[in-house]
Amino acid sequence: MTQPSPSFQAEPLTLKLDRKLDQLTWLEKSLVMAELSRLAYGPPDLIQEIVYQAGIDRCDFVQQAGSEAYVFATKYDCMIVSRGTEPTKWDDIAADAKAWTIACDIGRVHSGFDGHVNLLWPDLENRLKENQRPVWFAGHSLGGAMAAVCAVRCKLSPIPSNPQAIFSYGAPRVGDKAYASFLKIRHYRWVNNNDA
Repeated sequence: MTQPSPSFQAEPLTLKLDRKLDQLTWLEKSLVMAELSRLAYGPPDLIQEIVYQAGIDRCDFVQQAGSEAYVFATKYDCMIVSRGTEPTKWDDIAADAKAWTIACDIGRVHSGFDGHVNLLWPDLENRLKENQRPVWFAGHSLGGAMAAVCAVRCKLSPIPSNPQAIFSYGAPRVGDKAYASFLKIRHYRWVNNNDA
């Protein structure tokens, strides 16, 4: 069983997800995605119980060599939420420290964030193959950076899923101007002062 982060708090979601995310206000969407980003630090069995009470009927925990994310879904939407940096995990610290960029098809991307997504994307892409719902991406810190990279992968993938928006909280930028401008999807970056 995955242990929760020492600062993790198992509080329920503020809003019940009984309608499409697009029907929520921008602030309500931001709150839901922030709460899911907080929950991403928790253990799957506990998180599943919390999100089911909020109207989420799918809660898959995906992990590979220290990279972790949740696939949440309602009957209306699918949400990919990446777990952020955990200071006790060397893989997370190493990913953050790999601050050089590498070339990709659409520009340059942070090698550490790209490497973390490389580990998870085959499993995430497989889970999205049959998805017909809008896909939303979110995460805090490293998780927010991974969410942006995942959204790019989703957009480039032949799967039918189309990214709707990215919600990142205290996350660093992930790539150069060419990489960022390729997205052409809404990216809501929540920062505290100049933390990212």
